[in-house]
Amino acid sequence: MPIIGIGVDTCHLPHLHSLLTRHSPWRLVRRIFTVRERELFEQNFGALDLHRPLPKYPDSDGGAHWNRIPPPQRRLLSYLGGRWAAKEAAFKALYPTYHLQFRDVSILKEQGPKPCIVLSPDIVKTANYLNDFAMSKPVPSSGKNERVRTNRAFASYQGCNASNPVASTSAQSAKPMGPFMDGTVK
Repeated sequence: MPIIGIGVDTCHLPHLHSLLTRHSPWRLVRRIFTVRERELFEQNFGALDLHRPLPKYPDSDGGAHWNRIPPPQRRLLSYLGGRWAAKEAAFKALYPTYHLQFRDVSILKEQGPKPCIVLSPDIVKTANYLNDFAMSKPVPSSGKNERVRTNRAFASYQGCNASNPVASTSAQSAKPMGPFMDGTVK
């Protein structure tokens, strides 16, 4: 089974913290999470006040000092950063065949403890040749690397030919762009 693409992305957690000190975490959650992801997010982080920006923990040079951020907020940042990186990795794995939106991709724990990538039904209908989509385990964070989350995604397809073109009626957010002029992938 040929691989369409491999995507890798990282999220620098202190930078994410800096963004969330200006805007509430809920603003980011509403922008990038699907309804199901928001439900799971509320279950995991409902005890935190997420409708206000996070407090700043300035270092002597004015930047955020990672070790001064309380563990619940670090866990929140790691969760959001990991989901962001996984979605970006999925986008990169499917590009240039599809241009996805954040809500076209869900990162869910469907089976067992490992998260998996779930594409929107609109994308699956449009991409009738997309057969497999996998996400590797996030790179463990320890020591100096605890400030960065990295995720990798892999996409593969069953070979298509002219008799099995990419669906011509695409979802609004997904734009099929096969390597051939008629949109087929051979």
